[in-house]
Amino acid sequence: MSTFPPLAPSLVPRETLPSYLSRLAATKGVSTGDLCYDMRVAFRRALNFEDEPLAAVAEFGGLTPKQMEELVSWTGKPVGDVRSVLRGEAFVSRAVRNPTMRGCPICLREDMENSGKPTLQSIVMRGHWLLRDTCVCVKHCHPLVPLWTEPHFSRRNDIGLQLDGIVEDIKCGAFERPRIEASHYDLWLDQRLESGKDTTWFADQPLSASVIMCYNFGFELLRLDQTAMADDADTNRAARAAGFAVLSRGEPEIRSAIRELAAAGEDGYEEPSGAFGKIYSVLAYEYLNDTGLDRIRRIFREIILDTWPIDPGTDLLGEHVVTRKLHSVTTAAREAGTEPELMRKLLIDAEVIDANGMLSDRRTTFSAEVARPILARISDVVSLRTMRDVLGATRTELEALVAENILTPLASSPEIRKRWRREDGVKLMEEITRGRRPSRQTILAGWTCCMRACAAERHCVA
Repeated sequence: MSTFPPLAPSLVPRETLPSYLSRLAATKGVSTGDLCYDMRVAFRRALNFEDEPLAAVAEFGGLTPKQMEELVSWTGKPVGDVRSVLRGEAFVSRAVRNPTMRGCPICLREDMENSGKPTLQSIVMRGHWLLRDTCVCVKHCHPLVPLWTEPHFSRRNDIGLQLDGIVEDIKCGAFERPRIEASHYDLWLDQRLESGKDTTWFADQPLSASVIMCYNFGFELLRLDQTAMADDADTNRAARAAGFAVLSRGEPEIRSAIRELAAAGEDGYEEPSGAFGKIYSVLAYEYLNDTGLDRIRRIFREIILDTWPIDPGTDLLGEHVVTRKLHSVTTAAREAGTEPELMRKLLIDAEVIDANGMLSDRRTTFSAEVARPILARISDVVSLRTMRDVLGATRTELEALVAENILTPLASSPEIRKRWRREDGVKLMEEITRGRRPSRQTILAGWTCCMRACAAERHCVA
């Protein structure tokens, strides 16, 4: 096998394997396919990073093992069926391999102008352009723009073939757009890909999970601010920048922003899925098994439990809720088997909730622990008529018992129809009769005497 290192192009920082193969073929005056034929390997096998084709590229290009490692690292090497590794970070393959190839037209034009060599030997495709979460060339502050779209994988990566059709457009600036300011997100991502250095909250987290969080969290923050964007590209960049601005600062800032989203949901959305939108869908469904999102998932779960009355047994972001932390008027009424209107009145009377609260029954929440004894007390509430039947008393007689503090309703407000505990009436009757079963006439005739004697006995025991 003959080699020609003197003719081989020098490797450019961040260059991809398909780009280098195309430039190597251009130095030989052949197509990429013909070059692979000369190397006795299939182009497709080279794109799949098989050992034999990579060894042939290294030999024909005169590249050292370290240079080959760098070349592969910027290309996105597939691992398994659905993931690719770019710069040592694993991504879902669709985040790295896209039918539309993007790039910075100023970088490409400068390649041609500064090389002094034929165009196809000079022009270089960079690896960070492959990552869909890269939006801007931080060197030129120029948005990455679509260069070509080709569904067929091999034809898409025949860089020389594709560039040959757009060289003139690159030269005349047809792809160039107005410059934009690189955000902190853009600079952080570029640095992380270049060196792996990271001084933010993301430092010990996978890059794939970090960029997912930035975009989806930022998208919800923009929705909260009702920020209007000119087009999808602007929205994408703004969302990533907004998400990074909060997430990169750590948990206090993150928790504060999540609570703002939760509070904003009170008017229009009464469930976590509505309040948190895209980020909830990502954490609960789309990337439920992505362990890189576990840290942010934990924070969301804790705040959800502090904000919404989540029922025990609920699957919340991949974990079952064991103990209820909050009740709402609605859930408390359901648990006690009564109506929300009655429950609200009872809770106000017990000073568990504010009488002037304006939130709906579903959004009026309180500690489940604080409310537990109250709910236990109202589990057998009955109406005035039922309590009179239990006691065998008239309305006037029952009111006399209340006036003597012998019988106390569960709620003081007479507007509450069911405000008596059946058990209180049953126990009172047991005390009065002391195990005897007197006639109704006997009980009615001796109401006042018996009640006063019972009350005196209670005070003595106390």
